[in-house]
Parts: sequence; structure tokens; C-alpha cells
Amino acid sequence: MRTCATAMDYETWRGIISDSFVPLEAESSPGHAGDAFRGRIELSSVGGIGLSTLYASPHTVRRTERLTGAGGGGLFKLSLQLSGRGLLVQDGREVVLEPGRLALYDTSQPYELTFDRDFSSHVMMFPHAALRMDPAQTGQLTATALDADHHLGDAVGDFLRQAAGVVPELGPTVGARLARNVVDLVGTLVTGILGCNTAEGAAAAVGNRIHDDGASSACLLTRRDGRGERDRQRDQVVAYIEAHLADPDLAPATIAAAHFISVRSLHLLFEDTDTTVAALIRSRRLERCREELADPACATRPVAVVGARWGFTDPAHFSRAFRARFGMTPGQSRRAAA
Repeated sequence: MRTCATAMDYETWRGIISDSFVPLEAESSPGHAGDAFRGRIELSSVGGIGLSTLYASPHTVRRTERLTGAGGGGLFKLSLQLSGRGLLVQDGREVVLEPGRLALYDTSQPYELTFDRDFSSHVMMFPHAALRMDPAQTGQLTATALDADHHLGDAVGDFLRQAAGVVPELGPTVGARLARNVVDLVGTLVTGILGCNTAEGAAAAVGNRIHDDGASSACLLTRRDGRGERDRQRDQVVAYIEAHLADPDLAPATIAAAHFISVRSLHLLFEDTDTTVAALIRSRRLERCREELADPACATRPVAVVGARWGFTDPAHFSRAFRARFGMTPGQSRRAAA
């Protein structure tokens, strides 16, 4: 469900942005104070993830040290600039927000956003824990251009733009799944930028162990020896897999066909990583199943249905794969999370 708030003056806007996001201080730009200011926010909230689209006149907002203690901490905000230009400052770094620019900031730390002209942007706000990564590591990338040196940044930006358009029209369950997909892609992007050089390092970064199938939950692109067309293709494949995990027909053959390459070429894209296409699909599906089993909103959903929703059409196979991965049956996992 989408809610909209429109401001025809600056004082109204100050209240809207603090109510929609976290406590903030705001300052209007010369020539845009009082009734000269215009602003609008379209906000959707699904599964603890907020997705907003902003249109506003030039102004500055600040999250001061004092305000970080006034509530709203423990969240990341991912911004995709659509039009206009801004400047994000946090943790001693700054990044110019130009159209297409993807940037991350942390509500637990002070930050400042300045827009020198009319602008629009998408903003996704989600808990630190949603990334399943150490916030201190992710914090190395605040106020940097996430799209600058990593091809997956373009895919995340495109996916965020599309999600912002369709999430408000979806039911809460499907909308939450789509928003979760975007956050998972952000985690993959962050991990790729940080450069997990070893499987053990990747596991430590995301608080997960490496499993027998060789796929960690996030560091999928290890032992990279330079960027190029091959890396770009692999990033696109990872994004495609994340977006189609619920499709029972998701397999190397269908993935290769969707990207107009042979199955052999698809496997070659992953030959210098610590995983395979099939192992990646299995690993990510099992993680999604575990998340759903731990979700109180899904407590009455039969275990077999949970497995089938994420591509495990054979209940016995699902149970065996889940136990091999997590050391317990799906039912035991659900009870442990209760």
C-alpha cells in the first residue's frame, strides 16, 4: 500500500521527512523558503523495509549526533538519484548524487544531504540486520558511489527502480518478497565491492559459515582478478538468479537461455569462484526457506509448502537438503526460531 504526503510550504516538509524517515533537521535553500517550497513523498512499507520516492525543491537535511540518539538508528538508507543533483556527506566522505548514482548511508551515524536544485530520488530504508553482514564492514561504503566500479551496481539500480514502481501494487507478502530481493542484491553488491578474497573471509564478513557445497551466503564472487565483460555477465546472472529463486524451472539451461549464452559459457563464468550455478541456486533457496520458516507471519504455512514456494517440489528432497545445509530439519528450524 502506498501513502502520499505533499508539502506546499517548507515547514510542512520538515515534519513530513522526519515522520517518513528518521528524526532530521532541515534547512531551506535561498529562494525556496516558506510557500515557495514544494515537496512530495510516496511511501510504501513492506516486511520492515521502507521504499520511498521523493520529489522536492532544493534544501538540506541533517542527521546530527544529537538526533542519532533520538530514535531511528540501526538502519541503512539506499538512495538512487533520479533527477537533479545532491551531495551526501557521512563518515568523513562525500559523494555527488547525480542521476543514476547509487549511495548508502547509515542512520546510526550523523550525515548531511544537500540538494542544490529540484530533484527526485528513490530511497530504500532497511535494518542493518537485513543485509546479514557486519554493519562496521558495510559502513566502509557509506557516502561512496556504489555504482561506480561494479557492474552489479547498475543491476541493483534498475531493480530498485522497478521495485519502486510495482511494490505498492502488490499484496504484502509478494511485496515483501520483492523488497527482500532488492536488499539481498544490495548485500551481494556490497560484498563484491569490499572484495572477499577468501571463502573464510567472506563467511566472517556475513556471519555465516562456508558449507560443503562451497557457496557462502553472500560472497559469491571471490578470487576476482580484474573487472570486465565476464564480471559484468556474471553479476547479471547472479541478479537474475536472485530474482527467480521461486521459479521451480530455474536451472543452468533456463538461465543460459535467458542470457543468450550456452550452458558451457554460463559455467565458465563461475569457474574462478567458490561456487557453481547449481550450488548457488540451492544455497540461496535454502536460505530463503529458513527465513520463511522463522517468520511468525508464516507460522501456519506447512513446511512442504514453504519448500515448494522456493523451488523444492519434492518434500523429501527438501528435508534432506535442508538438514545437510543447516544440521536440522525444516520443522526443527521453525521451532528453534519460535
